[in-house]
Amino acid sequence: MRTSSPYSLYVCPSGDSESLLTTNYRAVTGSDTAWPGERPLTEDEITDNPSSTILVIECPDTSDSWAAPQDVSFESLMANGISGNHYGHVNALFADGHIGQIRTDLPRETLKALMTRSGGESIGDDDWDARKQD
Repeated sequence: MRTSSPYSLYVCPSGDSESLLTTNYRAVTGSDTAWPGERPLTEDEITDNPSSTILVIECPDTSDSWAAPQDVSFESLMANGISGNHYGHVNALFADGHIGQIRTDLPRETLKALMTRSGGESIGDDDWDARKQD
């Protein structure tokens, strides 16, 4: 059983990481994402709806130090899809600051729309939110 700590927010409570010094969350990087290079973009540079633009996504089977975090590339997520420690979803931090539960069975085009910052796609919660599944 894990103990509560200020560091516990960096670890998925459903994961199997035993260390509070590791994290399961990674920034999504790539030229069309909110993390295109050495610096994050400003709010004004994200032209898609911030409530449907992913900044950070849960990546199971990772246990990187939260003090020296690793990123996950847009290309890798597009090639491999997403999976998580939860049945049917992964957690993600969006550009507007909310946490959402992303369905793991998303079509690639929907996943792409969620990870890009200026694709101009119109995407609603019903297209991706695991809590709104039938």
